[in-house]
Amino acid sequence: MLLKAVAPAKYADEKGGAIIYDLTAGFGQDSMILAAGNTAQVHMVERDPIVSLLLKDAMRRLHLISEHVEEDRCDSLYQKLVLHEDDAVDFCKKKLNELNDGCGGIAEAPDVCYLDPMFPPRTKSAAVKKNMQILHGLFQTNEGSKYDEGRRYQEQELLKQALKLAKSRVVVKRPVNATPLGTSSEISIDNKVPLPSFELKGSINRFDVYIL
Repeated sequence: MLLKAVAPAKYADEKGGAIIYDLTAGFGQDSMILAAGNTAQVHMVERDPIVSLLLKDAMRRLHLISEHVEEDRCDSLYQKLVLHEDDAVDFCKKKLNELNDGCGGIAEAPDVCYLDPMFPPRTKSAAVKKNMQILHGLFQTNEGSKYDEGRRYQEQELLKQALKLAKSRVVVKRPVNATPLGTSSEISIDNKVPLPSFELKGSINRFDVYIL
């Protein structure tokens, strides 16, 4: 479903594949899946220094594997993945400035920006997966934390910057029954952010797709 939502094959041209920005990389699972698809590069942006350090170590180990295993897939993944330790909003703003100034950084805007922010507090008693429990601990979130206006504002700003930066689409991963990113169940339509063009639903999660 991730590859169907991001649709890198739609943007695979003379570059050798789509350019994807995973603006909330986390442990990098989704970035790895995307790198295995029709992509030229997948830029992983992670602001937490501990998680970023873990990603750097994962990249180091992937590089070692690519050097010692006679399999092109490992080297291809390593060459495609690029890690940035930065806040996603700040990263988008810097890249937009680079594009507007026509200097340095990247040659062009990404085809797709992908967002998988921390999900809203859960109402069910079932625990989240172990890797997400670790992230919740690192980010000092919990199941009962208040989903307040400050967090909604941060989500709105992240979505706005991603929509400005991406050339073709923005994809947001959400719980299947959650409101679109940056909106509240208390209001049917939030005019501060656009609503998705369409959505792809699974049994637990869904992908909101914004076509540009």
